[in-house]
Amino acid sequence: MPGLVPRTRVTGPLDRFVALSAALTGFRAVDLWGTGQARAHLDRVLEVAGEELCARLLAADPEQTGPLLADPDLGPLARNLIVLWYLGQWDQMPRAWRDRHGASPADVAQVASAAAFRAGLLWPAIGTHAMSANAPGFGSWAMPPERDA
Repeated sequence: MPGLVPRTRVTGPLDRFVALSAALTGFRAVDLWGTGQARAHLDRVLEVAGEELCARLLAADPEQTGPLLADPDLGPLARNLIVLWYLGQWDQMPRAWRDRHGASPADVAQVASAAAFRAGLLWPAIGTHAMSANAPGFGSWAMPPERDA
């Protein structure tokens, strides 16, 4: 039919990253794209893990997150990825992982960016927004968030 756009296949690394992230976080890929953080989060994983491990992570089957999380090399990356999406922060990789793969200067515990913090999945998961990031602003945390029934 004219006007219909055919479905595109998940082909590029960023597409695969978002598909895997959706499976790990429980959020839809469209929600992850909407945060504006997909490229920045992938770049962080690349900086810390390098191209080889990142390629292995992106090759993982999003339908099989259990084996991925149990993998001694990819599991810590996948768990940090979940934290990155939800909290906008990177936690330093475990010592055993760094001993096997080397330490990266980018692998330090820190908030990834102010934008990553504000776009964290934690906020929609609990039905609110980051403190002082959106209207109504100051004092909005004095009352519990409204939840849809």
